Amino acid sequence: MRQQLAGWPLLVPLALMVACDDGSTSADGGRDIGIRQDSFKSDSDRDGASPDLPPGHKRVFVSSTKHDGNLGGLTGADAKCQQTADAAGLGGRWIAWVSTTTADAIDRLADVGPWYGLDGKRFFADKAAVASITTGPDNGLWRDEKGSFLPSDRIWTGTGPGGRYVSSIGDACQAWTSASMSDQARIGIVGRVDYTWTSYSFTTCDQAYLRPICFEQ
Repeated sequence: MRQQLAGWPLLVPLALMVACDDGSTSADGGRDIGIRQDSFKSDSDRDGASPDLPPGHKRVFVSSTKHDGNLGGLTGADAKCQQTADAAGLGGRWIAWVSTTTADAIDRLADVGPWYGLDGKRFFADKAAVASITTGPDNGLWRDEKGSFLPSDRIWTGTGPGGRYVSSIGDACQAWTSASMSDQARIGIVGRVDYTWTSYSFTTCDQAYLRPICFEQ
């Protein structure tokens, strides 16, 4: 018994060290040292305004998720943007920048700009700028909902310069309900600062690696 107790003073500090180290600490004391998602929230979702963005700003991003042309219709496309934003902790209300024969993207967009990308750069000053057929975005839209940089990639839009529907075979992927090679839709390109941000070319609806653009409302 005395031999067991003799080693006790050495065991106590060791036991305390183990108890304090539960694996939850990090080099900065346990705080998340990555990009804080709440730094991307709108002014109504956080205390104080972002130092990088003006009061009343809205945000816009290219979705990190890729889809074929069956987005679930306009409602499904908007839901995909909302789900992506919610998963990233952005808050706010979001819609997809897509058109059909009966609904132009520009008419679906409320005039609540300016819109900024998640890199802090202004994308469009207001709805009139989005609707312009002679100018493009102020800066390229390169960031997804997490603030991660994207490569140049293709975007589902069904939308030409000015935010209006562009005719294609079978509506725009049959109003965004088709993943058939027989249907087509207009597409844009990530990062462009001219009209090709929304209207670059056509592609078939079976292509499963295009992204939507999501505007905060």
